[in-house]
Formats: sequence, structure tokens, C-alpha cells
Amino acid sequence: MPIKIIPQSLSGKITLPPSKSHMHRILIADFLSGFNIDSTQNYEFCDDTLATYRCLSVISKHDKSKTKNAILDCNESASTFRFLLPLATSLLGDVTFVLRNSLANRPVTQYLKQLENFNIKYEVSKSEDTLIVKTRGFLSSGTYELAADNSSQLLTGLLFTLPLLEAGSELRLKEPPVSSPYVMLTLEILKNYGIHIEASDDLTNFRIRTQQVFSAPASKKIEADFSSAAYFLAADRLQNAGKSVDFRKISFRNLPSNSKQADSKILELLDIIPQVFTSQVNQREEALRNSLCLAQCPDLLPVLAVYAANLKINANDFGFSKPPAVIFTDIARLKGKESDRIATTAALINSTGGFAVAAPNSLTVFANTTKNTRSQTEHTNNSDFYTVDSRGDHRIAMAAAVASVCSNRPIILHNHDCVSKSFPNFWDVFEYLGGELHEI
Repeated sequence: MPIKIIPQSLSGKITLPPSKSHMHRILIADFLSGFNIDSTQNYEFCDDTLATYRCLSVISKHDKSKTKNAILDCNESASTFRFLLPLATSLLGDVTFVLRNSLANRPVTQYLKQLENFNIKYEVSKSEDTLIVKTRGFLSSGTYELAADNSSQLLTGLLFTLPLLEAGSELRLKEPPVSSPYVMLTLEILKNYGIHIEASDDLTNFRIRTQQVFSAPASKKIEADFSSAAYFLAADRLQNAGKSVDFRKISFRNLPSNSKQADSKILELLDIIPQVFTSQVNQREEALRNSLCLAQCPDLLPVLAVYAANLKINANDFGFSKPPAVIFTDIARLKGKESDRIATTAALINSTGGFAVAAPNSLTVFANTTKNTRSQTEHTNNSDFYTVDSRGDHRIAMAAAVASVCSNRPIILHNHDCVSKSFPNFWDVFEYLGGELHEI
């Protein structure tokens, strides 16, 4: 059922959910340290972390004398599959992974092939919206030559798994991994649980000692999620015309400081984008480069694009034939997310009064100026509302909510409940801050 989002300003103080990337890793580390993950209710789940929790629970209870093949339902969580692929095969041998809905359409063989030389055989079959991956054999140690140019999650899975094996291992990457902040997070958590990894400074080589033992620290804390904060940080800036001011309408009880989360980059980028636009408007000789690389934080694209498209720039006197623009680059891997996230982000911008142009590895977003040749009515055929389809992508749905803050008309959003993948109570928080929405 679609919802109608009525433009309203937002204000208040909120508590952010736990970091999804941090939670996945803590769950795995707790499990490997012998902690009974079923014995506590202290975990706060979203759909993805719940999938990891349930799979770990199956692994812990699996009785190979009754059934040889353990069935791990990853639901739509790519992280769950990639993290647990090495671990489950090392502990159980034969495993069946179930990948559902959007995950069933995302590539998996590139990860499986990297384990072929380490005693893992596999077969893949598909039935409607479900992909079945069956593996055979126990993962072995050795020297791994990995490609981590699309995702570093298999690398993380191996870093959790290889210290458990009977012989030492080495991981070699041809180039530094994408999303290297997440690899740093993995290494930090492993260190906290007593696991020693020798990593090169550029994260292309990892030497792993044999038969290490996970030991849970006396205390642990799962950081609040910067990915979730990004939507409200951007909304607050739009309410303040893009300015970083001491007084903000939206504040946070638990926003982490000095975080290693990749999406903490949002704070810097929210400052940079207005400067990029202003330098183009003023035709400064030292005009800032208008391309921003998102290789390490590509999931910020939808909210940053909405932010850029809705910043109002005073451009009455600038001499360019086109309005100023920002180009978000190094985002090709977003095509394989819950949606083709480059295309769906462009559609979101273009269907809510903005102007964006998608390319295979970039998205160009034009500023909202008096000289913008694309008027809002041109996008909507003079409709009384904008219409957005999230295509089941949680980040598109939440970015649409941000767009409503400064919209000149309501937004009809289809497939809004997909936010449960990462931020289950997003709409409750949105309404608490003053957002208005109605089921239609």
C-alpha cells in the first residue's frame, strides 16, 4: 500500500538504531567466542541482522547425524551470505544457502569461485524469486588471491574464519579493497576478541595465524548507525539552507564521534556540496572540482543526491548555460544493490522536481536554481503530487522522506515498508519528528 508524505519541517531529539555493519560482526564474534546468542534480548535487529542471527542459531544447533545439509536462510541480506559463506562451510561442510527476492537477482558466483581452490564445490539453482546455493566440502586454509573490487564482505568472512583453521593462511588482494573502512572495522572487532591479523598498511595482504581462539571482551558496545543518521542530518541541513549551524532542529542522543563507519563521511560531504555549487556560481578561478568520489561510501548516494537537488542556490548573475552540478563518481557497484540504485536515485530526483543524469559509474545532480531550465511542473505534468517508487530499495524510500522536507507538494511513495531491511522504525521516528504521512 502506498503512502502520501505531506511536506513538513522536522524537529526533535532521536535515538538511532545500532549500526548494521557493526551488529553483523559482533553477532559473528559473539558466536565464535562461545557466547549463546539465543540467551539475550539485548540485540536490536533489522531484517538483515536478524537473518545473520537466525543463520548463526541454525549453525549452533545443527546436528549432522540427523541431516547432513544445514539450511541457512539469508533472506535478502547479501552481508549475511557473504560473511557466513566461509564460516558455515568451514564448520559444517555441506550447506544450503537460501537467497530471497532482490538478493536472488544479485551476483553470487564471483564469491563462490574464489573458494573453489579451497575444497569448496557448489551448485546454484533458481526458482521464481529464490536462489538456492548448495556447497560441499570443508573450507581449507592456504594462500587466497582475492578480488575485492566490488565488495569487501567475503574478505571479512574469511578474516573471521581462517584464524579457526588448523593451518595458517594468507590473503592477497591485487588492489586495496572497496569500502576499506569496513575492513578496518572488522580488524578492530577481531582484535577486541583476541584475534591477531597481520595486515599491510594498504590492506592488500593479511597473514593469519592458525588455531586462534575468540574471547569476548569484558564490555562491548555497538555503535549507533551513521547510515541511518544520514537521512536526518541531510533533512536538517536542507531546513537550514545547507548551512552547518550551532542550533539544529534535529539532534541525536547517540551519534558516535570519531567513528570508523564509512558513512560517517556524510558530515564532510554535507559541507562540501554547497561549496561546490557556490564556487561554480561565482565562477571562481579556484572553483572546486565538481566530482565527488563515493567509492568508500556508495550507499550515501540517494540521500546526497536528494540533498544536492534541493539546495537552493542564488544564481541570478552566473553566466553558465547550465546550472551548477555535482557529479557523484565511482558508484558502479550500486547497480547490483536492492535496485539498480543509480537508476532509481536518478528517477527519485527527476520525479520530485529535480534534474539528475545517470551514467554507468556516476550520477550528475543539478542544483535547484532560478536558472534551472527544468521546471518542477515539467516533471509531473502539472500533478498535485509527486510519485516515487522505491523499487523495494530501503535507501530510496528513506531518501524520498528527506525530499519531502522541502518539497512544494506531497509525495506518493510506493513500497515504503522496505525500510525494515536496515531501519525498521524509520517511519515512526519520521512521524515523531513532525513528519506527516497517510496510507492511501
